[in-house]
Amino acid sequence: MPDVSYEIIIREVSGGGTGSGAPSGGGGTPAPSDSGGSGKGTPSNTGWLNDIYGAYKTIKGFAPIAAATSVAKNIFQWQIGLVGRNMGNSLVQEKINYGMQLAGQIGSSVGMFGLGAALGNPLMKIAGVTSGINTLINYAQQREQFNYERNMENVSRALLMERAGPSFNRSRNDL
Repeated sequence: MPDVSYEIIIREVSGGGTGSGAPSGGGGTPAPSDSGGSGKGTPSNTGWLNDIYGAYKTIKGFAPIAAATSVAKNIFQWQIGLVGRNMGNSLVQEKINYGMQLAGQIGSSVGMFGLGAALGNPLMKIAGVTSGINTLINYAQQREQFNYERNMENVSRALLMERAGPSFNRSRNDL
């Protein structure tokens, strides 16, 4: 197969239709030109390509940061997930997991309110405040549940100690 290469040339052609200033082989209408007057010679119908390229350059700049953040977040969550196992207390692990979830919800609420304030969008502000109120209600419910579980655990321990009777802890009687 022969080597074939293609070249696309975009240039601004100025001229007045079929007059003497028309390009050779001109069809009677001038080519679309950059209406912004930038003088760069880019036709106006390729403006969206420039927008896409600009967005690509911006995203490309943030890609390494996003990847590093994702890896760091996974490592952090992995280590946090081991706390309950290492301490031997599943309730502590539940509290830590809920705390991380709550921090994410609060960050989202504050971010939404801040973005609404920056953009001047009252609906986003209302959504941020509503989300914050729901987060506080959720926190109160979960706190009550943790207190209930802790009380039940204490009652369970007291009943087990009573059931064990005097043999529960003989090491104190041996003195």
